[in-house]
Amino acid sequence: MKKILPILILILFVFNTTKAQPNQASTLQMQINGRYAEAKYIIFPAQKRGKKLVKKDYVEIHIQTRTQKDSILRSTYTNNTPFICYLDTDDHRFVNKGFMEEMLLVMHESDSAVFWIDAEQQYQALDKSLPKFLKKGDKIKSHIKAIKIHSIQEITRDKEAVLFKIKKENETILANHIAKNYKGKTFKKTYSGIWYLITKENEGEFAKKDDLVSVKYVAKTLDGKEFSNSDTNGGHYEYPVGGKFTLPIFDEVMLLLKKGAAGLFFVPSHLAYGMQGGDGIAPNTPIVMEIEFLDITLKKKIFANPLEDERAELLKKQRQEKEKNKTKMQKEKEQQIEKESIKKLNRPKN
Repeated sequence: MKKILPILILILFVFNTTKAQPNQASTLQMQINGRYAEAKYIIFPAQKRGKKLVKKDYVEIHIQTRTQKDSILRSTYTNNTPFICYLDTDDHRFVNKGFMEEMLLVMHESDSAVFWIDAEQQYQALDKSLPKFLKKGDKIKSHIKAIKIHSIQEITRDKEAVLFKIKKENETILANHIAKNYKGKTFKKTYSGIWYLITKENEGEFAKKDDLVSVKYVAKTLDGKEFSNSDTNGGHYEYPVGGKFTLPIFDEVMLLLKKGAAGLFFVPSHLAYGMQGGDGIAPNTPIVMEIEFLDITLKKKIFANPLEDERAELLKKQRQEKEKNKTKMQKEKEQQIEKESIKKLNRPKN
C-alpha cells in the first residue's frame, strides 16, 4: 500500500496538470552559473495550503521531469524517495544557485506545480551539451510537489541519527575485519574511529597545523582492491595540515605519525569518502590505507597574511640597514686602526 500511494498521487497530479500549457503560465526569470534562463510555470494550490517557501527553508519534495515527448528523465515517485531541498539563495532577484531553488521559491507548502524550461538553455546553464534525444526548441517539463517544510532541528536530528548509525555499522565492520584477517596483531583505535598499526617507527618531529607535508599512500577497499596510490599521482602527495583540502584521514594521521614513520590505517567512511562516495567508492564505505610520512616540505603558513608580510619586509630592511651601518662603522674603525699603526711605524725612535 505504501508503494502504491505515491504512484496514485502522481497519476492524479499528472492527470490534473496534463491540460496545462506554457502559454497559460506565468514567467520565472533565473540566472544559473552566470547565464540567464526563463521558465514558464503554473501553480496548483493545495486545499490546505501552507506558508510560502522562503530562503533558508528545508523543504521535502517529490519531482518528476519529462521531455517534450513525455519520456521520464527523473522521478522520485518510482521508489517513493522524496528528498530535502535547502533553499540556499542570496538577496539578489536573479540568484545564482539552481533551477530547483528558484522554482520552489514561487510555491507554498503542499502546493504542486508544473515548470517548462527551454532544454538548450538549461543544459547550457549547467555547462553541458544538449543530449541527442533532445533538440533545439524542446522544453523540459518538471512536475514538483512541495510536501512539507522541515525545521533545522528535524534536519539536524535526522542527519545526526543517520551518521551515528553509519558510524556504528562501520565500527562493527572494521572490528570484525581486523579480528578475522590480522590475528596476533595489536591495533589501536582513535577517538574518531580509526584502527591503526604503526608499521615503521621513527623519532622525527610531528607536523603542526599549516605545515605543508609530503606523504606516500596506498588506498584499498577492505577486500584488498587498490583504487588509488601516490605513485600514480606524482610519486608523493602534498597537502597543508589541518587545511581541510583533502580527505579527513590525511589530517588525522598527522596526529599519529612522526616524520619518517608509516602505518596501516582502517578508516571509517566519515573520515574517508562519507555519505557521497567518490573515486569509485560507494557512499558510507570504510577503506584501508597505508601511509608513510615522508617530510615537512614547508614549515610556515600556507596562506600569508599581508600585514605580516609587510612587517617582515620592514624588519628585513631594518636588518639590512643595520648591517650596512655596522659594516661602515667597522670599516671606519679599521681605517683608524690602520692610521694609528702607520703613525707608530713612522714615529722617530729615541
